[in-house]
Amino acid sequence: MQHYSSREIGSRRQAASRRPHSPTLLYVVVIVLLVILLGILAYMYFGNNNKLPGDVSADQFNSLLNAGKTEEACNYWNEALNRHPKQAKIINETLTPVLNDFVCQCVLYTQNDNYEETIFVSKFANLSLFGDRAMPFFNDGIDALLDAYINRGITYERASNAFTRLGTISMLTARATEAKATVSGYETSRNAYSAALTLAQSGDYAAALEQLEKVNRTDEALYAEAQTKRSEYVSALYTDVTVKAEQYASKYNYAKAVELLLTLQKYYPDDAQISSLISTYQARANQTLVNFNGTVVSLFTHCLVAFPELGFSGSYHADCIDAKEFKRILEALYEHDYILIDMNMLYEEGEKNGTRVQVKKASFKLPQGKKPFVFSVDDVVYAHNKMGQGMVDKLILDEAGRIATFTSGAHNPTGRDLVSYDNEVFPILESFIAEHPDFSFNGARGTIALTGFDGILGYRTQKGSPNRESEIEACRKVVAALKECGWSFGSHSYGHYHMDRIATDSAYASRYINEDGFVAEVWQWEEEVVPLVGETALYFYPYGGYYFDGKMPNNFKNIGKMHQALVDAGFRIFFNVDTNPILWNFADGQGLFMHRFALDGTNLTSSSWRNRFLNTYGMFDTKDIYDHEMRKVAYPN
Repeated sequence: MQHYSSREIGSRRQAASRRPHSPTLLYVVVIVLLVILLGILAYMYFGNNNKLPGDVSADQFNSLLNAGKTEEACNYWNEALNRHPKQAKIINETLTPVLNDFVCQCVLYTQNDNYEETIFVSKFANLSLFGDRAMPFFNDGIDALLDAYINRGITYERASNAFTRLGTISMLTARATEAKATVSGYETSRNAYSAALTLAQSGDYAAALEQLEKVNRTDEALYAEAQTKRSEYVSALYTDVTVKAEQYASKYNYAKAVELLLTLQKYYPDDAQISSLISTYQARANQTLVNFNGTVVSLFTHCLVAFPELGFSGSYHADCIDAKEFKRILEALYEHDYILIDMNMLYEEGEKNGTRVQVKKASFKLPQGKKPFVFSVDDVVYAHNKMGQGMVDKLILDEAGRIATFTSGAHNPTGRDLVSYDNEVFPILESFIAEHPDFSFNGARGTIALTGFDGILGYRTQKGSPNRESEIEACRKVVAALKECGWSFGSHSYGHYHMDRIATDSAYASRYINEDGFVAEVWQWEEEVVPLVGETALYFYPYGGYYFDGKMPNNFKNIGKMHQALVDAGFRIFFNVDTNPILWNFADGQGLFMHRFALDGTNLTSSSWRNRFLNTYGMFDTKDIYDHEMRKVAYPN
């Protein structure tokens, strides 16, 4: 080992200190400084480029849009882009939300029914100046409107109104038209669904199913609901149709029964029971309905005496029957194979000298062995000056829509207001037919012969009545229910005068009404009653009295002033009261003339009528019909 002296060691250290330093540290320092410098330069370059120039303001842009200066706003954006092309991206990203918010605001405005058109034009229409830049926002707004309607956030009217206005912008016409068609399709679908629910609630499942077929598959949630309802209604339809078909068949209306079953068969094409019923009813139709060309009897009554203890104490003994007697008559007619038919079965339209006329039918189809009769009820007015004398006050509908009668406590023996289904022709006949459906051919009912001088059906619908409008509203509902059951309406004149005495008895005409007054009342009936019950060709002479020039030659020529007014008003089938069941054609082809038999106290106590009813027509014995207990006049020996 080499050894150095202390002097040598010191010399070596001094020499080392005089040598150059290592470059490592210097390099590190230089690199750090360069990085800092580059960072500063980058910040200065990129930072300045990403700053919005001081003369481009989103607030200014927004102010121009809201002031309706759309063209200036568009120019403002374009100029900003031209002045700062390197900052185009940031300018677009900054101004785009402002335009987006404005477009959405304008789209929302279009939902408002009260939104002024001038505001729409000034704020919205010129947005097309932005071209492709605005189109995505328009599409988003239209989609938002569609979603709002589809999700039931806005009504159809508001959505449709919005798309109509949007369509006035040329660049949006196609898109807005398409969107409007979409909501229209949805609305049609939804209306059909609502209609189906209403129809099903009323029991018309066939019509409800037809509406469900209109529900659009595009409305997925609603379509799913519709399919559920469809299954429910198809099941209910099966029960409903088979029951109704049997009811129609029991009334000999096999054609209607088959029609219903064919509707049902669309939903149950392979159902053996339905096919069997169709074949059965078709076969019955061929076997049981035969041509009838015999005599048709026309029966009529007045409103019933509902309270015999009151009615039979006065004049109603001669003119009326009570509820008990009416029920007995129905039972006897049914027992003796009489069947109620519709008045319209008696005649048909023909042609004479190029003019349409009504003529008597030579024959018509009827169940074998049955004897037809037609039925009418006169004076269904319930005049206020006769209240409390034994009749009801008016016809009404109960909560279920059934026909009933109402009599106030002041007008009936109980002393309390009374609603009944058992003291007037209409509810009694409805109940009887429900129990004996084969008593009514094809669901026939009778004809209600109305005057007008004190309203109709117990409602004061005549001009001058203090509560006329509310009375008319209530009356219309009763009329509709009667028609639904099958009742028809005819005229019994307006004022209930003797037509024959007007022309032949000057004292009578002076006291009541002359021929001109009668003609005026024909049109008064047309003006006041027809709007409530509808047009009718049926005219029932009050008291059975009619008049033609030269009285009444059998050829019905020279019909005279009063009868001409009736013809001019559209009446073609005329009914009087007589002893023979006659149905004649007028010689001039202007209608038919028919005799009626009265069901009243006078005929019930007449020996000659007892013979007619019992022996000539095989209907009933009046002695069995007569209410011996309640009538004040004893039945004659």
